[in-house]
Amino acid sequence: MSTRPLLEVDGLGLRTPSGPVFTDLSFTVPRGALTAVVGPSGSGRSALLLALGGRVRGLTGTVRLGERSLRSRPRDLRVRTAVARLGTLVQPEGRLTVGESITERALVDGVPDRVAAAAVARAEEVLGTTSDRSALVDELSAYDRALLCVGLALVRPADLVLLDDADRALDLADQRRLLEALARLCAAGQTLVVSTTEAASLPPGTHVVELRPTAPAAAPTAVPAPDPTSPEKTS
Repeated sequence: MSTRPLLEVDGLGLRTPSGPVFTDLSFTVPRGALTAVVGPSGSGRSALLLALGGRVRGLTGTVRLGERSLRSRPRDLRVRTAVARLGTLVQPEGRLTVGESITERALVDGVPDRVAAAAVARAEEVLGTTSDRSALVDELSAYDRALLCVGLALVRPADLVLLDDADRALDLADQRRLLEALARLCAAGQTLVVSTTEAASLPPGTHVVELRPTAPAAAPTAVPAPDPTSPEKTS
């Protein structure tokens, strides 16, 4: 396995008409490791995850994935990353069952149902969980919903998986349990970036990117994530 970081960020910034969301960020995301973006509300955690996935416009600075500089080629980032959860923009619908959620994600990602089901099952085995396929997403605990989000993100292979709000509706004990499960997935070779407000929940060895609040700014507009298998249209 290459020792070069999977992702290298240099001088990354994002500004909206209301002001900066984050400025001059430089860090790396190691391969096969858990990276946590840690910061309080308003520090730009969700926006940074959008940026790392090529799903937001208006960036400055450089983002390199492997050998390639990709800030000007956001579709390449979208193809090679998967969003498990991002605020309220990306998450399973509560009225669907777990099985229906797998089918829906397979359709979105252009993956056959049986391939998607097998991929989620493999992820669950490493994560140490099994969700009842007939259960409604709304019936799952916050812990199990977070793990389902990660499993769904792995329906198609992705170099990098992004999970926003790893601490959502979880006490400190369950935050630690969730992040330990994600660390096991990383030990199996997957690279993950999560966001959280709670540094105390992070397992040993987590790579930390710390954010601090900037002046208040409007939320960035996410770029819709098209089917990564579809050809890109040019004007």
